[in-house]
Amino acid sequence: MDVTIFVTFWGLNLLKKGGFDKAPLSQMNMGGLGKWMMKKMMKKANVEPLDKLYKDLRELGVKVWPCDMTMGVMGIKREDLIDDIDGIAGVGSYINEAKDSEITLFI
Repeated sequence: MDVTIFVTFWGLNLLKKGGFDKAPLSQMNMGGLGKWMMKKMMKKANVEPLDKLYKDLRELGVKVWPCDMTMGVMGIKREDLIDDIDGIAGVGSYINEAKDSEITLFI
């Protein structure tokens, strides 16, 4: 199955260089406590860390498209992002990609 992930808003922080280590869990980060708790719960459940999960999805051929409009709103430049994304796309490009999909998820 071909998979494309269109990354927007707070998800973009993970795609910044060092984002898997530095990005907060959410806007409700609780001074880092939320992220610490999530990492601990993931380890206990034998879930790989985010950087490993990202590496695995890339090896499986998943395309990653950051949202160009949101990047502009949040002041994120291409050079701020990790190197291996497939390109920056607008919502129109993503809709064109998704229009014939059998499954579409919005998270």
